Amino acid sequence: MGAISHSEPRVNVSLSVPRFDGPPFLATQLESDLCNVTLLPRAPIHELLEFAFVQSTRNGLRSALMLDAHSCVSLERSGRIQPGRAVPVDTGIVVHELATCAEIPGSDEMLERMERLAALWVAQGERALHPDRLRGGHLATAGEIEEHAGRNPDGVPIGLGRCEECGEWTGWCLDPEPDGAPALAPVYCRCMNETRCARCVEPFAERTIHGCWWDEPAGALRYVPGTLALAHRCADR
Repeated sequence: MGAISHSEPRVNVSLSVPRFDGPPFLATQLESDLCNVTLLPRAPIHELLEFAFVQSTRNGLRSALMLDAHSCVSLERSGRIQPGRAVPVDTGIVVHELATCAEIPGSDEMLERMERLAALWVAQGERALHPDRLRGGHLATAGEIEEHAGRNPDGVPIGLGRCEECGEWTGWCLDPEPDGAPALAPVYCRCMNETRCARCVEPFAERTIHGCWWDEPAGALRYVPGTLALAHRCADR
């Protein structure tokens, strides 16, 4: 999904992860304030990276692989992998709701961490999930605001172009209905849907989740919630 990538790789950056002290684990972002947490066994780093890469690539969602108390690896939707310092943040979590690309072996040590993770999930209570204000994007910089300001003669936001395969619009654009500071939102055409179950590889929904599509007849940006992934069930389960 390289056409959607909008930033250059950086090193030694701070990366937000759920506030849980039981690494290693993989946190997959479903909404700006909601992650699915999958506990992983203590294993060589190359095995953890291989699992995280396959899982995040199939899900098509941004993920963070927490390696220890201070280090993590960000796996972006564009396929870019970026190491950084872990910064725990208060965010909503769900536990092992996304099917995995491979079976995860259990152990007494894993069970102990799972119990602590479950306690954290319970402690968050009935956390209210508000509509994702960023709609799968990020707060726009001054340069991005200048670059993407306005619309073309057809009324389509600057930054979008037609897909040569399906004819729908794709790219990045300023959210035309901002709620607060301007946000830059990713816009996916119908044929770019690569958000899938890592186990059965079936799409979570008809369109890319935790992202937008341009409704040309209505002249509006439509958001597809990332939480649709939680409703998916593999056909053989």
